[in-house]
Amino acid sequence: ASKEEHQFNRDLEDEILWVKERMPMAVSTDHGKDLPTVQLLIKKNQTLQKEIQGHQPRIKDILGRWQGLACSGLEAELQGRVETLEEIWRELQDQVDQRRGRLEKAQMAQQFYFDAAEAEAWMGEQELHMMSEEKAKVGLPT
Repeated sequence: ASKEEHQFNRDLEDEILWVKERMPMAVSTDHGKDLPTVQLLIKKNQTLQKEIQGHQPRIKDILGRWQGLACSGLEAELQGRVETLEEIWRELQDQVDQRRGRLEKAQMAQQFYFDAAEAEAWMGEQELHMMSEEKAKVGLPT
């Protein structure tokens, strides 16, 4: 095989590995246990999305180079691995988008719980304040 074919082979393997290394973050079901955790996970997912977007040209380059090599007779040997790269690349993009949606829902839920807890605490404070005012009106010692 030519130097170009060997380089393509290495690049293809590198890209498959790159995608596989990021897949666990994209398919993670950890959606956080509280608002700060969810917000941190959203930031991490946004970073992953940017990393994927930034990596898109490398994937396109590999697939473009494949078109040239396929014409040189290597098609049968590498076709399956190129298809694997295309498939897992799409899967990574889909999974990271789905995770974004799940994290947004988790953030909304955690924001609701946070707001409800704050409202409950405020009402408790108001109740204590009103009770002390009531005691003062009745003339009871506070």
